[in-house]
Amino acid sequence: MIRVLLSLLLILICFYFINCQYSSEPHQIISNTESIVLEWDPPQTDILVKSYKIYYRQKDTFYWIFLDEITAYENPRYVVYHSDLGNGFYDFAVSAVNKSGQSSVLHTSRDQNADPINGWYLFWVRSR
Repeated sequence: MIRVLLSLLLILICFYFINCQYSSEPHQIISNTESIVLEWDPPQTDILVKSYKIYYRQKDTFYWIFLDEITAYENPRYVVYHSDLGNGFYDFAVSAVNKSGQSSVLHTSRDQNADPINGWYLFWVRSR
């Protein structure tokens, strides 16, 4: 799992420092690993977050598929396993859930303010 984090970090560094051309297109991240780690920043609001809902969808499709709900903590993260999704192109999203059960708007991997800028999607290709 640490190797996956380091691989994704190296990919992000490559996008920022080597490929400095501006593009409004989301970045493609290619992985052939068993799992990936999604990490995000907690919302910058006064609302107390009870949990996070994680979603995915096939790239460029409309409907989000619920993946899991996890308890909120200071540095939220979630491990996604290839065995759960299989090969393909994926977008990911997270929503914060408050104590009364209301969910925030989805923050997606393709949002303009995602990291890296202009967002990203995953091309997961793993031989069986």
